[in-house]
Amino acid sequence: MTFWIPAAVAFGLSVLLTTACRSVALYAGIVSKPAADRWSPNVVPLLGGPAMVTATALAMGLVGGLPLEVWILLGGAVAMSVVGVIDDLRPVSPAAKLTAQLVAAAAVTGAGLRFPLTGIAVVDVPITMLWLVGLTNAFNLLDNMDGLAAGIAAIAGSVKLALFVLDGELAGAAAAAVFVAACLGFLVHNLVPRRVFMGDAGSLFLGFFVAGLSTVGPEPGSRATMSVLIVPVVLMLVPIFDTVLVTVVRTLTGRRISQGGRDHASHRLVTAGLTERSAVVTLYALAAISGVIAISTRGAGLYAGLLFLLALGMAMLILGVSLARIAVYQTDPGGADRRLSLPLTPGATYVRPAATAAINLTLVFMSYYAAYAFRFGTAGTLADPTFVESLPIVVSAKMLALGLFGTYRSVWRYTDSRDLTALVSASTVGSATALVVVLFAHQFDGYARSVFVLDWILFTTMLAASRLSLRALSEMLRPVPSGATRVLIYGAGEAGVSLLQELRRNPRHGRTVVGFCDDDPMKQRTRIQGLPVFGGLGAISQALTTQRAQEVIIAVSDPPAGVIEHIQALGATAGVPVSRFDISVSMAGVDAKLDRLT
Repeated sequence: MTFWIPAAVAFGLSVLLTTACRSVALYAGIVSKPAADRWSPNVVPLLGGPAMVTATALAMGLVGGLPLEVWILLGGAVAMSVVGVIDDLRPVSPAAKLTAQLVAAAAVTGAGLRFPLTGIAVVDVPITMLWLVGLTNAFNLLDNMDGLAAGIAAIAGSVKLALFVLDGELAGAAAAAVFVAACLGFLVHNLVPRRVFMGDAGSLFLGFFVAGLSTVGPEPGSRATMSVLIVPVVLMLVPIFDTVLVTVVRTLTGRRISQGGRDHASHRLVTAGLTERSAVVTLYALAAISGVIAISTRGAGLYAGLLFLLALGMAMLILGVSLARIAVYQTDPGGADRRLSLPLTPGATYVRPAATAAINLTLVFMSYYAAYAFRFGTAGTLADPTFVESLPIVVSAKMLALGLFGTYRSVWRYTDSRDLTALVSASTVGSATALVVVLFAHQFDGYARSVFVLDWILFTTMLAASRLSLRALSEMLRPVPSGATRVLIYGAGEAGVSLLQELRRNPRHGRTVVGFCDDDPMKQRTRIQGLPVFGGLGAISQALTTQRAQEVIIAVSDPPAGVIEHIQALGATAGVPVSRFDISVSMAGVDAKLDRLT
């Protein structure tokens, strides 16, 4: 079965039909208008979705020998698109839309389309329905920036196409190829600058169809394979992540989950300083990486797959926390941003240490299981007597050591060398204690010392990586204030770095640092916390011009005679103000102040 010709037809039809539907939408006034909860500031025609759906359906007809399950899936997805068209023309209540989704999911699962998890219909049908409805809504939420939903769907469909080809399922590959081509044809009109939106008619279709592709194909030979459920979860990482992020943050900030808003992952990336296109490409890259992971791990066993999925979940949790901290809501009096915060209930102060303990516990299990699996293989590890009898000892020793070294009280985004020292010490003491206890309790009969060494290496690495990754992401995703003054700092020493960190942490200062100047030749032409050191006094004038700096701040505790006056003269010539940052320590504490000199 060849599917390249139908795919080419789907692409061409999608491009042409989207052009026609755009004209119809403009003539009939079926447009998306600017609103507070929408990203686009312009009036944009809708009906891109029906064009994509029609192109997919017509091109599917050119593919011979498609199994019935593909046509069942297409029928359910088209039904979802019809619901979306109605919603685009006259808004439908969330309850009515959810009801329609449940009906469509029930219809296709009743017709035989389902995950073969257990072989028991009463179990497999609800799971399949939840998957279809969940992904349909996830893509509906993901359709919040130009090219995002269709691009993610095309990437997911491409990965599924590769999986079908690897498994020899050419019928599924043909369906996936046509779907991907239709998405790409729509993207011709939807990438920045946008000319048309898909509307709910498109996003509901995309979500239902790409979710259903995971159920197409013969039943796997083993119910304990990654390909049954874990691979689809990894494949749909971006829409699932975005949906969970929005749901959790809106719940914690007292907002309705069903309401619109500019608080999705893509919006937060733009708020953090990325361009709209860069934010979309970043999520494309994340979807592509998850797709490669899904392909490379499709043959893994269930336990190894679950362990891997747990590790991936930890990574996404860290990314989610970093994105959630970006202030995007402006509903407080005066339009001030409101950050994510927990309700001030009697037990709220215990949330952070409890969450840290839960993550530490997960890391303990992951590292010990991975060490055992690496040494003896994944088969039967959870049933191995030595693993089972030693796991409680390892967990108790490590969790106690982490508590004794005060790791539960540390704030991850401020992790420094002292915190890392405490983590390494706790991991070392915990592993050594577990080793001694096992030695005395079981005389090390049947155990391998290499397991404990490898476990210590993995656990220490995971502890450090989890903390440092959150700090790194928090710094990378720190929003730049709108209209911020571009600042050049003279002095790349401790005072200059302290000033840089303060300006980055507190957007209220309204400044963004573009670089340093320093007379120390060892610092020149280097980078400090990602910013260049241009040179000494002689480089200030050029740096002001090339970096479009609007202010110079002197951050040197005891500058040589004449330096301040010279910088003031350079500032006056360039027409930029000069300020001085000073840190003084006294009995009253540490005082940091910024004084305007000119």
